[in-house]
Amino acid sequence: MADTFVKLGYDVVTGGTDTHLFLIDFSKTHPELTGRTVQEELDKHNITLNKNCVPNEKRSPYITSGIRIGTPAMTTRGWKKEDFVKCANYIDSIIKNLTIK
Repeated sequence: MADTFVKLGYDVVTGGTDTHLFLIDFSKTHPELTGRTVQEELDKHNITLNKNCVPNEKRSPYITSGIRIGTPAMTTRGWKKEDFVKCANYIDSIIKNLTIK
C-alpha cells in the first residue's frame, strides 16, 4: 500500500512499511490539505485512519500536515496485495477530489 502511495507521488515519510504502519506527509505534495481534513473526509467514506504530525510539523497537533495509515486489521481480514493497491487508489481519488474543491 505504501509503495502505491509513493508511485502516486505522495511523500511517505517512512519510505515504506515494515510495521504495518506508515505516515504520509502532505506538506510538499498537497500543502493546501491538512491531516484533519483528509481524516474527516475519509471517515465519510468509511475509511478510518488518523491525522498525524509529521517531522518538522508547522501545524498544531489538532490540525496536522499528515495522516497515519495502519493495515493490521485489514491483513487479519484476509486482504491481499491487490486489495491494498485498490484501497490506496481509492484514497487517492478522494484526496484528489478534496484538492479540486
